[in-house]
Order: sequence, then C-alpha cells, then structure tokens
Amino acid sequence: MEPVSDSSMQFSAFRDRRTDEGISSPEPVSGHRDHSPSLTHRSAEVSAEPVVPSVAVPFTTNPAKGVEYVKNIPAPQLPRLLVDGDLLMKEKGLGAYAEREPRCLETLSQGWGMILGWLDALKPGEAPVITSEKLCQLHSVVAAHDAEFSPGEFVTPDQRYMIMPLSHSCYSDLPYFDAEGLSEAEDIYEQHIYQCSLSDEQVLKKAAFIFRYKDESIRAPLLLGKNVTAELFRHIENPEAVRAILLAHKQNRQEASYPNVQQFYSVMARHLSTRTTSCFGRFFSGDKEGRVLDKLTECLTQDFDHYIRKVSPPRSELKNLTENTLLRLNQELARCRNEDELIAVLCRYTTELQQLHPFKSANGRTFTLLLQFLLMAYGLPPAILKSPESFLCCGQKRLAGNLRSALEDTRAAIQWGHTPGFSLHGYATPAGDKAYDHVCGDLDRVIRGGESG
Repeated sequence: MEPVSDSSMQFSAFRDRRTDEGISSPEPVSGHRDHSPSLTHRSAEVSAEPVVPSVAVPFTTNPAKGVEYVKNIPAPQLPRLLVDGDLLMKEKGLGAYAEREPRCLETLSQGWGMILGWLDALKPGEAPVITSEKLCQLHSVVAAHDAEFSPGEFVTPDQRYMIMPLSHSCYSDLPYFDAEGLSEAEDIYEQHIYQCSLSDEQVLKKAAFIFRYKDESIRAPLLLGKNVTAELFRHIENPEAVRAILLAHKQNRQEASYPNVQQFYSVMARHLSTRTTSCFGRFFSGDKEGRVLDKLTECLTQDFDHYIRKVSPPRSELKNLTENTLLRLNQELARCRNEDELIAVLCRYTTELQQLHPFKSANGRTFTLLLQFLLMAYGLPPAILKSPESFLCCGQKRLAGNLRSALEDTRAAIQWGHTPGFSLHGYATPAGDKAYDHVCGDLDRVIRGGESG
C-alpha cells in the first residue's frame, strides 16, 4: 500500500464524529480530518418502513450472522479486534504492546479461535450459557503467553484482597471513567461484600477504593468511603475543593472506613516529618495535618488515576462470587427481548466481572473476548473498541453509548476498510509494517481458515 498524500481521500469511522456519550452529532475531533462518506451512505440506506414496537419475546441468537460479520472485516483491519483504538493511536501501532508482552497478540488470536468454536457449536435460537469452567478455559488460552499469570486459574485466597489501578496505561485515562461509574462501582462492591461470609468488623474496615501512596515505605492505605472517590473525581481540577473533601473525610466518623483513616494520617504525618527531600521542603514543619492534606491534594490533582486503587472482594469468596455473577448473566441473557436490553446486560456484567478481577492478570482481555462472543452469538458484529478499560469505572449509560459506537465502527471497517488511508480512532493502517502484517495474517488465518481476506 502506498502512502496517502494530504490531498487523498481519508476515511474515519463514526466515533471520531461523536462524544463518548454516544450522541450522534458532536463536532469532529480537532486536527483529525474526517471526509468519510459513511454517514451519507447510511442515511440513504435507512428503511422507510414504519418502526414496529418491541414485543415481549426473547431476543434469539443468530451465531451464523455474527460470524459472517467478523469474516467480512478486511484483513488489514483485523488487529483492531486485538488492540483498542486509544492504544493504537497513542503508540502508533502494535510494536510497543508486543514488546511489553511477548506472544500476547498470538494468544489473543488463539482466543478468537476459541470463541469462534463456541459460536460454531451454538445452535440458532439457543441461549448461550457461560460457566466458570468456560471462563477459565478462555483465560487459559488468552493468558498462555505468561505462566506467571496462572492461566485458567482463579487467584488463590493467599492474597486476601487485590488492589487494581483504575487504568493499566502509562497515560492518564481520566476521560475513560466518570463520577457515575465510580459511584456504581461502590454499589457493586457493596453487593459483593453483602454476599461474602465476613464479620461485621471486617466489613467496617473495607471500602471500594483506596489511596495508595507510591512510596513503598508507607504501607497504610487511605480507605475512601461511600461517594468520596466520586466527589474527588468531580472536583479533581480544583485543589482547594479536593483538600476540603479529604479533610471532611478525615473528620467524618460515620464513614465505614473511618477506623483506618486516622491510622493513615498518623503514618503519613510521621513520614513527612522524617523526610528532608526537596519535594517536601515547602511544607511547614509544625503543621502535620496540613502537610498531609497538601501532599495528598498534590498527588490526586496531578495523577488521580494512578494513586486511587479499586479494591476487589476477598480472594476466599471469589469463586462463589464469580459463579453467582455468571448465573445472573445467563438468566438475564435468556430474558433479553431486543438489542437495547442485550447491550445493557453486556455492559453491566462486563463491568461486574472486571471489578471482580478473578484472575491474576489478563482479566480485561478475557472479558473483552467474552463480550465479543456474546455480541456475535446474538447476530451482532464484534465491537472494535476505543477503550476497553472504561468497563472498569465508567457509568452504564455512557458505556452503552460507547458499545453502540463500537458496533458502528466495525460496520464502517467492513464497508471502508479496504480503502487506502482508512482511519479509525485517529489511526490508519500502516503500509509496509511487517509486524502489523504478521498479526493480520495470524488472525486472518484463525478467522477465515485460509480463505482470502
């Protein structure tokens, strides 16, 4: 493929014309040319037939149609099913990702082979059933490139709780979670804790989010109670407001996390009193509480998503919680009556599984593949996602809009992906990139079994 000149036609799919809320008419992304004829063609294809109201009948599966969609994606666009659009755009390709996790893209391609096998075995109209065994089977393939990930096994209860960064990226991902998602995450955590066999004392000491200071000498985390994390996020660009929220949290004895708040402040105050490095030099030596508040405010306003951590349920309860989540997922899938209900269910349970975090690593990759399987099982395209990480702490309404946009991006890739210069999420398929071409070939063989792409 020859490089495209500035005067050549370039194509960009619908997400570059939308906000993350799924609204259909925002301004184009600044600096990103968008001359796609896709919207014009789509408007010409809209049926003039009247809309028939939804009736209370199950939304039945059609796996053959879903497989047809994925087989129609042009080979040069297939890597977009493995790596999200944000990463491709920020890192300008697959190279850095492949270097960080050798063989990861290969095992992801094999994971696609597994879910295509599941689709082949699923009869039209038959509701899919996801079990913990099936989930572990998928993880065993996706995580096979690194034995330290314990492929196919739940995290053992040896580690009481797991803490997760809100983002696994080296970039700030503040745009990809929101106050609604943080509040909803707390609700999910409370639901999980309610199902656990914990004493009242254990429950009182836990919270959905913690502040984890990067200095390893400070082991005590600051537990953040109900709604505090969401409030911090809402005011994250206002240091005075952040400081006030932290002070109010310290003084609020009604919060479930309060018993550990005083311990954290005490540890931080002792730490700041003994450190003489320049980063602490501007604090007044006599005001320990003020110095702690100032330091926390500075950290949060500069790097919120890498200091705040999400807490998982106890490891000892993980298998039961995961099986309960999958049971509810299967029940709600069987009750779906239309595409809107299906998308809502998929967003809700992908989020819940992400927050359970039942595997040592490769959770997001496993659940993204499960999402793709369920979309195609019901006759929808697989989703070319802009940011799968948003499933951890993004509000459900926004997630549903994002997923719908991802389905439209896939349809755009099918229609325009052969066109030179096709761009999606700010990234155009490269010309003469051997590493990219190798991934294209691997996934093409998995999906089409040697058929021409």
